[in-house]
Amino acid sequence: MFRRVAALLSGVALILTGCGLVGTLVPLELGDRGASDLAVGLVGSAYYLGMLVGALTLDRVVQAVGHVRAFAAFGALLAASCLALGEVTAIASWATLRLLAGGCIVGLFLVAESWLAGESKAARGSLLAAYRALVGHGAGLVCPGPRRGAPRVRGATGRRSRRAGGAAAHERRGVLPPPGRARLTRCRWGAPR
Repeated sequence: MFRRVAALLSGVALILTGCGLVGTLVPLELGDRGASDLAVGLVGSAYYLGMLVGALTLDRVVQAVGHVRAFAAFGALLAASCLALGEVTAIASWATLRLLAGGCIVGLFLVAESWLAGESKAARGSLLAAYRALVGHGAGLVCPGPRRGAPRVRGATGRRSRRAGGAAAHERRGVLPPPGRARLTRCRWGAPR
C-alpha cells in the first residue's frame, strides 16, 4: 500500500525540510543585510499571501495538467524561487520570490493530498495518517530545539548590524547590501546578552 506513494511521501518530507530551513534563513539573511523590521515582515507576509492565492486558484491547474506534472512544476518553481533569493538584492524581488514560493508549496500540498485521497478506500486512512504525521512533524526534523552551548547568530533576536555607511542608504533605495559573514557567538540558550 505504501509502495505506490513512497516517492510522493518522501518528496513531501524533503520539501518540508527544505522549506523549514529557507523559512528560517530568510529573515536572518535580511536582518544581516540591514533590512528594516518592516521589510522583513513584508517579505515574510508575502509567503503566506502566496499560500492564500494559491489555495484559491491552483486546483484548476492540477485538474488541467494532472498530478504528476503539477507536482513536478510546483517543485521546480519552488526550487528556482529559493535559489534566486541569493541572486537578487531588491526587497520587492525578495517579496515576489517568497510569494511564488508560498503558492508553490500550497500547490504541492494540494497535489499530495488529492493524490492520497484518490487511493483505494481501504488504504486511504493509513496513507493520510502517514502524510499528516510527516506534515505535522516536518518542522521538528528541521528545528529539534535549542542545545546547551549551541552557537547563536547575532541578529536573530531583532538586533541589526549596521555596517559603516551601508545599510540605511541601501534600504532607502530598496536594495539590500551584499551578504556578509554570519557572526557566531557561544552562549547558553536563554542567557542574557
